[in-house]
Amino acid sequence: MVKKIFYTLLCVILFTACASLPEEEYKQAQENREIIARNKLNTYFPDEHSEAEQKYVEGETNYDKDNAKSKEAFDAANALYLDIIKQAYPLRVNDTKSNTDSSRNKAKNIKADVAVQDDFVKADEEYRKAIALSEEGKYEEALVQLEQARTLFESAYEAAKVKHDKAKTSIDSAEEQINKVDKMIIEIEGESEEDLEEGEIQ
Repeated sequence: MVKKIFYTLLCVILFTACASLPEEEYKQAQENREIIARNKLNTYFPDEHSEAEQKYVEGETNYDKDNAKSKEAFDAANALYLDIIKQAYPLRVNDTKSNTDSSRNKAKNIKADVAVQDDFVKADEEYRKAIALSEEGKYEEALVQLEQARTLFESAYEAAKVKHDKAKTSIDSAEEQINKVDKMIIEIEGESEEDLEEGEIQ
């Protein structure tokens, strides 16, 4: 009986020692972590991300030491990572879209779609591509497009603002000249009235 237990334990030890390296699981975990970090998805589910990170560290710690335990930890980490990616991507896209919408509205409010029409149209094309990609579930590509669109809308706003400020300066200058002329006319008319009154007195 003792010998049977001994052999059983020996087999377990040998199996654990000889288990193949969980290279695929490790690689997948690294890729999932990179996706989450690159797109800042961890901020949406911090508790789940923290748990996934603990499993990832556990997988690394046991890698090439206790490969069965390492694989189990990486499998758990990957399950958590994938769940975060699935749920957080749409939230991230919506937040990024909101920021892009703000830039788009700001550009429209200063009439960038008229003042710098080509620039605005180019930005709007990127924006519409991003929306289409999001609807297709291509979230990472949609995020890139949204950021590009936001940058272009901001650029269109700045270009339109330069034109707007120049036009306002010209209008202000013209109004100032008109006011000066009006003042001169009033002064001349005042002097004329005084001359007429003096003539009547004489």
